[in-house]
Amino acid sequence: MTALDYAGFRAELKKGVSGGYLFCGDEGYLLRHSLGALVRAVFGTADDPFNHVRIDYADDQNVADAVAAMPAFADKRIVEVWGCDFTHARADFLEPMYEALPLVAENPQTVLVVCVTPYELDVSGGRGTRIYNELSKYLCPVVFAKETPASLAKWAGAHFAHENVAADRALIQLVIDRVGRDMYALAGEIDKLCAYVRAQGRDAVTEADVLAVVTLNPEIGAFDFSNAVTAGDLEKAMFIFSQMRSRKQDPTFILSTVTSCYVKMERVSALADDGYTVEEIMKKLKMKQYPVKINLAAARRLGKDKLEKALRLCGETDYKVKYTGGDNYVKVSRLVAALCAL
Repeated sequence: MTALDYAGFRAELKKGVSGGYLFCGDEGYLLRHSLGALVRAVFGTADDPFNHVRIDYADDQNVADAVAAMPAFADKRIVEVWGCDFTHARADFLEPMYEALPLVAENPQTVLVVCVTPYELDVSGGRGTRIYNELSKYLCPVVFAKETPASLAKWAGAHFAHENVAADRALIQLVIDRVGRDMYALAGEIDKLCAYVRAQGRDAVTEADVLAVVTLNPEIGAFDFSNAVTAGDLEKAMFIFSQMRSRKQDPTFILSTVTSCYVKMERVSALADDGYTVEEIMKKLKMKQYPVKINLAAARRLGKDKLEKALRLCGETDYKVKYTGGDNYVKVSRLVAALCAL
């Protein structure tokens, strides 16, 4: 099936929802947002707990029965699957999923949505291409790529408008320059800024508001933080983590900065193992020479087994943060300790 991007999927929703979708790519914020839009398109303004089934594939591989089941007092049902590691899991573990996929066409009452992280399926090329092509025979791929600077500014402007707070183009760019391009972090900072402006009895942002409220370049702290984690420097990593937490940095953002480091290491290492030169890796992954060499050296220093374990720990923590209760900062701090101990 022909792949869709974020805009293409939103246009598809207006035509009606049917069949199956593979949600993948690097931008988790857009993935989560689109999943909510799909739910609203099927059920209306409210979710339907009787007909919206969420499956953690690590615990339940019975996807076929979920796809074939009939909706309760409704026309359609949604089966949402997480935790299916197509890249690293054993063939027998994945077999029930592959057996369920042909059933999608036979059961129009069910919309199947398989959501994967970049660790579970790398759609940028390399080893994930064959798996991606196989899944695309049954599921419509929706690839959520990182937004371009222009698209990101447009999205940030819409976010302000949704909060009924005015911000001109220059102020929006100032916010992005201070926060960085991570959409989870941007959403949190914009929400904080809007709340501050409304508390002052105003409905428009000023430069002074941005400078006073928006956290200055959390990506710098995130860079130092992820470097400390991958180097195994627990003391430094926990010190930076405590600073990020005191600034009320979104734990999802903190987790994503660490996960992205190991994902890049795995991508570079996999291509190098397949015989690609540094120059070829630069071209394929659209990275500069220095980051390629740094990630390759870090991956070799860690070793394949420990790198796979690190990615697995990141994936498990990502699921716990999104789908289980409790303090998410505690979950991320436990991950940091585990990664530093590798």
